[in-house]
Amino acid sequence: MSLTNLINNPIGNVFRRAYIKRRLISDGKYETDWQDITEYIKSWGKIQTSVDEIKINTFKQSGISIKAVNNQGKFNMETNEASLWFGYMTRFRTLLKIEAGYTDSDGTEYPTNPSQGIFILTNDVRISGKKNEALLNFKSLTSVFDEVQSTDIPGLNAIQTAYDIVVKIRDHTDGAGEYVFRQFITSTSWTIQTTTNNFLLDTATNIDGLSCWELMNKLAEAEGYILLINRLGGIEFRDRDQRTTTSQFSFYGQGFKDQNIISMDEVREPITKYYNYIRLKHLEPDTSTSYVTAGVNTTVDPSSSAWKYGIRTYEFENTLISGTATAQTIASTLLALYENNINEELKLKTKFCPQLEVSDRVLLNYRSYVLQDVMLWDVDDWATDAAYLPEDSEWADEKGENFDWTDVPFKILSRETDLDKFSNSFILKRLIS
Repeated sequence: MSLTNLINNPIGNVFRRAYIKRRLISDGKYETDWQDITEYIKSWGKIQTSVDEIKINTFKQSGISIKAVNNQGKFNMETNEASLWFGYMTRFRTLLKIEAGYTDSDGTEYPTNPSQGIFILTNDVRISGKKNEALLNFKSLTSVFDEVQSTDIPGLNAIQTAYDIVVKIRDHTDGAGEYVFRQFITSTSWTIQTTTNNFLLDTATNIDGLSCWELMNKLAEAEGYILLINRLGGIEFRDRDQRTTTSQFSFYGQGFKDQNIISMDEVREPITKYYNYIRLKHLEPDTSTSYVTAGVNTTVDPSSSAWKYGIRTYEFENTLISGTATAQTIASTLLALYENNINEELKLKTKFCPQLEVSDRVLLNYRSYVLQDVMLWDVDDWATDAAYLPEDSEWADEKGENFDWTDVPFKILSRETDLDKFSNSFILKRLIS
């Protein structure tokens, strides 16, 4: 049986697990194997990951809050002999991995890698004496990059590409040969797409005060790339294209069999993410020569985007860019990218889809009407050709219905997983071939 069949079945056998990794007192490194703490989890909470959900160039990962039974004192401080951390370093900076998925009748688990995210404990651990439970708030792994200043990375005082810079961050060591970020994300879990634009970094001026995550985010913005941490706990620094050219899943809603859409909550035209004028400040002085622009002028013309939508300006500052020519190239590239950013977006709630990720390509099937048992005569003008089928007609449009989608490609912008209810909420963006 396939994962798709398990999702579409009326009843599914689901599982969820929680694991931790503690740090050893001997060398401060994480233990090799994940430790299963599933038996202690009382409530699981939600995980949300998004790119470009509210506005472009914004990645968010919510972290996760879990409640654990503490009858035996397993979540007490490391000084308590009953604690899971007794003999290890402090509970803080403990890694958490959440797994969830389906099992078939033979006990086979789907998907092959059921990871839903890897997180780090950085907040207070609150233990209730009345309920004998522990509340643990884990953050996104972005926090480990926020804690290290970009000026701590050797070799950044030079002209280099964004690819070169991100590789240096990935391979950063503590000076004694110990990798810093690879303690959390192994080198094979980084996806870094090559780039050609040059950036001139100066640790005394233009990257002073920037964390490593902020630096990578600025580079992604300049390249028109996305920067995210995926459900497997890996870093992705790459273009905005969907992760694969083939669809990873088909959503089915009203008007189709094997429905896996619970509700279609919203459809919108995202004018707030549409830009037809780019203004980039690439030099520190606030003078006219510090800016480059790319865009359109207003003309009373139905083919003019400025006349259709007005002038919509994306303005940002990036003093890392190596020169005016490169800055102009970046502005022109972003214009071409954002001018095509007005495709429909929609929000829907679905059955549990553990395999899907932000930036995955999916297909949508949904009708805002039902043809079954509906009298169609005198509603539409049918063609005289006998091969002309009802679904090829203009009936839905003439009825004034909202939409009629069959195998329409979309890209996932946002994914929220409710681990207590085993459901998902997605925000999808339509792809135009």
